Amino acid sequence: MYLIREIAPNDMPIVIQGQLGEDGLVDPESISVFPLVDDGEGVIFIMPKLPMKMNGLATRLNSITKQ
Repeated sequence: MYLIREIAPNDMPIVIQGQLGEDGLVDPESISVFPLVDDGEGVIFIMPKLPMKMNGLATRLNSITKQ
């Protein structure tokens, strides 16, 4: 299994994660979004994934893998 992650896209406090399929593309059903939380002292934590489907983000991750 290969994962691709984008951390803080456009300075948003999230991590986007998707799984690459055998065809080399991100499976839209595998997309997960995790919030990032700063403790105020410079330590950043990745929180549990958000309970929502964000399948449209597969296109974004696919564009990263094709660079």
